[in-house]
This record gives sequence, structure tokens and C-alpha cells, in this order.
Amino acid sequence: RTSPSPSWFSDTWTHGATMLKRTGIARRAFLAWTKRWNTSVAEETNRKRAVLYVPAHDQRKVEKAAQEIDVDVVCLDCEDAVVEGRKEEARKKASEHLQKLNFGRSEVAVRLNAVSTGLCGRDVREVFSNRVLPDIVILPKVESLDDIQYFKSRMESVLQLRDDKHG
Repeated sequence: RTSPSPSWFSDTWTHGATMLKRTGIARRAFLAWTKRWNTSVAEETNRKRAVLYVPAHDQRKVEKAAQEIDVDVVCLDCEDAVVEGRKEEARKKASEHLQKLNFGRSEVAVRLNAVSTGLCGRDVREVFSNRVLPDIVILPKVESLDDIQYFKSRMESVLQLRDDKHG
């Protein structure tokens, strides 16, 4: 079936669904609408039941999550789990963990900082410029379509540079 909106938007909004609960009925209605048009039967049976959020800068916790804990998704958090003074470290560590650690059967997510913080662009540049990319990206606290368009344009430009660099 053909979707009247790009599926990219549903992926972005769906991954941030829990963060969007407090932002109002309009966004929840949009989410339900895009999900109805863009969810396949395979996606419906592949629900994530256990998601472990780990501060990306905490080496010990990330290694434990990768090696000892069996969850559906390990989320390397660069946002709420990280104090303001360690955001740069968390960003670099998240990128390193993606390159170096084996998370077994767990998918790996990275929760970026919100666009409104001014840190999202740097997060995108660090996370998407490497050879190994996360399975899931969470863009929290989306306030408007402009936030999504900003993220999308940053991601596309970084991925283009990455492809040119890595071939």
C-alpha cells in the first residue's frame, strides 16, 4: 500500500513515541496515523520489550550491557543520563562503543540530545560519521516538524560525507 507521507517521518516519530506523550493529542494522532500507514506485519511482530538505557560515557556500564545483560535494545544515552559537563565525552564514547563493542543479539540505539539544546548537530556528526552506525536513533523532545527537518538534513549531509570518506 502507498503511504501519503514519507516513511522516514514515521520512523522518527515512532522511535520517540514515549517522549511525545506529554506533547499533546495532535502529535499522538499524527503518530497513530503514520503508524497505520507505515507499519508492516513484520514490524508489528518485532516489538522491543526490554530497552536498557546506559549513559554513553560510563565505560563500565556500557561494557556490562554489551557482555552480560540480554536485552532487546541497548540505548547509549547522550541526553538525560549525562550531566551537562560530560556531553562531549558521551558523544565520543557512544561513537567508540559502536565501533569496538559487540552487543550480541541486542540492537544498539543512540539517544541524541534534543535539537533545542544546540547539541544535536554535534551528536549527529559524531555518531553518523563512522563506518558502524546504530540500529536505532532516538531524537527526543521533538517540538515541531522543523526539529525533524533539521535532524534529517544534518543526518543526510553527514552520511554523504561518510560515504565519500569510506567509499
